[in-house]
Amino acid sequence: MFDLDHDRARHLIGERLRRPRTRRGAFISRMFDNDLRVTDEQIDDARVFIGQLLALSRPQYERALRAIGRIVNAARRCVDDPTQAYTDYVASLEALSEGFDPPRLDWERLDSRKRKILKPALQDLSPAQTADLQAAILEAERAGSKHRFVEFVRYHLTPGFYREELPPHVHPIRPTSLPRALARAYQVRSDSVHSLKELVPEAWVMSDGAHTVSPAGSDLMLTHEGLHRVCLHVVRSFVSRGPTQVDKSYNYRENLPNVVRAHLAPQYYMWRPENMTTSTAQERLDEVASIFIEVLSNREEQLSTDMRPALERIEQLLNGPMDAAPRRAMLASYFLWHWLTHPDLHRPSSERWMEVAVEELSGPSLESLTVAAVIGQQPPWSVDEWCDLAEDRHNDLQRRNPQPIRPAIDALLWVETARALSSDGSVLEARAALAHAVECMPGDPALVRQENKFDEGGPIDIDLRGLVLGAAPGSGSEQHSEAGDSSSKAEEQNGHEATD
Repeated sequence: MFDLDHDRARHLIGERLRRPRTRRGAFISRMFDNDLRVTDEQIDDARVFIGQLLALSRPQYERALRAIGRIVNAARRCVDDPTQAYTDYVASLEALSEGFDPPRLDWERLDSRKRKILKPALQDLSPAQTADLQAAILEAERAGSKHRFVEFVRYHLTPGFYREELPPHVHPIRPTSLPRALARAYQVRSDSVHSLKELVPEAWVMSDGAHTVSPAGSDLMLTHEGLHRVCLHVVRSFVSRGPTQVDKSYNYRENLPNVVRAHLAPQYYMWRPENMTTSTAQERLDEVASIFIEVLSNREEQLSTDMRPALERIEQLLNGPMDAAPRRAMLASYFLWHWLTHPDLHRPSSERWMEVAVEELSGPSLESLTVAAVIGQQPPWSVDEWCDLAEDRHNDLQRRNPQPIRPAIDALLWVETARALSSDGSVLEARAALAHAVECMPGDPALVRQENKFDEGGPIDIDLRGLVLGAAPGSGSEQHSEAGDSSSKAEEQNGHEATD
């Protein structure tokens, strides 16, 4: 037997002596008894259940299995954390109820407290308006998670639940009291999750195996034992009623157990022509910029991939119609490769497309800023152009899928914006821009020092090249690749052209 709780394992595998019930046994009967007799009928019943479980359609099978695991965990932690155990019981049933379509409500079944609140608003309406509003209210109530939870459990509690032989002292739940008790259980779960409220001690301290309890001054509620019994019956009913046909839409490969997914390193796919498209061009640009930054900072000795197959694909795509943003991204990738690599690695018609890139990347854009950041140039944009680009990027980062750019380049954008604002005399705006730069790379010492220095009246003189590369150029191991050997020479030879 394996168990993370040493005391529990020692108890369960100890000598079969007649001992008083453990504290866990007081919560859930029989589960923690170390002298348990299992009958042939119970073994046959388990075989039937397992057969039904394995016959389920795969999505329902996995939902049932997750619920069973949560129920077991709830029983295990009853003593250590009664509130969390109670919450886990409710959560297991709530997970099973996903997708359940509860029956329609009628107005008299709506909670009397809610009807009392709504009555003044309805009394001045016409009968037709009252009917329409009541229908909308009932539909909203029906769509609520609590109502779905209660109706799901009621639907799966068969008549046999109330006819199983039970000791007389357990105070079993009655069908008429069940909805209120389930609603109370759901409220305990909500209070625990959202307000960190503890389960009232009257629900578990003196339950002594009872299935229901009525705390002083409160309504009837299920105990751990009672909720445990409800969970077992609902799971069995769910499994026996579940669909067994094969779900052809289910992706088994996506749901294999014990699989850890990780992003593939860009060098293994970014060079493939089929991966260079208008929808991926901006992502490819960020990857191209990243591999060159690694080489220029001496963290990598040589280029890890040959982009020429993808560059050939870029030439083909640029000859057709395309939106401005992906076109700039493709031109930026094309430009960086031919600017920083040895001529032996260039495409045959690169001169033509390099001229196009220089022309179309001269204006303010994230793609042209990426190129300037990698090759170490400062774009000659106006204050308004820097501010507009920074604000657009700030808004873009708050969207669900912002354009991928290294955080250092985002920080560089705000530092250059702050420099332009400071030169224009807008000190407060420059201070705010520097704050945005720090927030692009939280905790970066150079940016924090620059922000403090500017607050004290100093100039903006941060090493932006070191910021982008992540280390001072020339530090670390020497570059031996063709790309690395040609980088500094290319910058010197083509610097005027890049500026233009």
